Amino acid sequence: MLESFVLTFFVYKVVCVLQTVEASGVKCLPCVVDIRDEEQVKQAVDSTLRTFGGIDALVNNASAIQLTNTVDTSMKRYDLMMSINTRGTYLW
Repeated sequence: MLESFVLTFFVYKVVCVLQTVEASGVKCLPCVVDIRDEEQVKQAVDSTLRTFGGIDALVNNASAIQLTNTVDTSMKRYDLMMSINTRGTYLW
């Protein structure tokens, strides 16, 4: 249930930002992408290129963090952080 709430809240915030930016006369293309998924990243880039003809600036605000000691951080959590924070950024 919490994941659904977070996703709904995130989508709501994206819509609010989109409306605010577009009201100032700037065209936007918000992309909700799992940055770990190479195909989703490629689709977002292709969509952007089709819409704008190029990419002048890219804001990647994807990150994952676990605020625990090393010994208290599971390998599953570590792998998630590395796949988002390092590999995901490299895919762009």
